[in-house]
Amino acid sequence: MTSSGTVATPPSCRAAASTRARRTRCRPFTIVALGHTYLEKGGNPAQVPVVHVWRFEGGTPKRIQVLTDTLQSAKLVGAV
Repeated sequence: MTSSGTVATPPSCRAAASTRARRTRCRPFTIVALGHTYLEKGGNPAQVPVVHVWRFEGGTPKRIQVLTDTLQSAKLVGAV
């Protein structure tokens, strides 16, 4: 992805001093990051959109989904 940064902890999670308190006080939340991946095959460059979906519970990442345009990527490598 072209963008970078840090994930901010929600205020309700920062206020909880212990791990146990953090798990009980923090509500689940989701962060979505949009970007692009740059690919190249045989001198043929392409910019493919990508989305990262991060799901947090108790202030801890529990699941990540990475979504991209697979058709565009397949065309670039000659699979389609």
